Amino acid sequence: MSKSQITQAELAAAIQRVLSGKTTRISPERKLSVKAVEEEAGLGNGSAYYYQDIIDDIKKVAVKSQCGTSIDNEYIDKLTSLRLKLKDEQRLKDQYRTELTKMKKCLALMASQHNQLSIIIQQYKDRVLALEAGLPHTHHSYDDKDC
Repeated sequence: MSKSQITQAELAAAIQRVLSGKTTRISPERKLSVKAVEEEAGLGNGSAYYYQDIIDDIKKVAVKSQCGTSIDNEYIDKLTSLRLKLKDEQRLKDQYRTELTKMKKCLALMASQHNQLSIIIQQYKDRVLALEAGLPHTHHSYDDKDC
């Protein structure tokens, strides 16, 4: 193997170590870059630029990782937005449920009042019919004070 092929193999192996986070010469937290690969391979600055295919590989992988990060950020933003929307929808649901309970109570009270008024109207109709017929009033279920 020529020295050029050995250097190229070292650079390729360094790329894999940087990507996997199992580096030997640099911090595992470092992002993939030409300089990081050169340092991990134990080569000098600018050594990788003699191997254009290695530079192209580094750039492709770096672009893919940046795209993945932006997609992840978009996903997180959308997820946060949906969670806020869900929270707002739950708040509205609780508000409507409370209003519904109040309205049902109001409806029950109105139905009760309607029923009482219907009974009073029927009693007055009976009294009017009795007065029109000239008969004495026979129904005493109410007082004259209620009139």
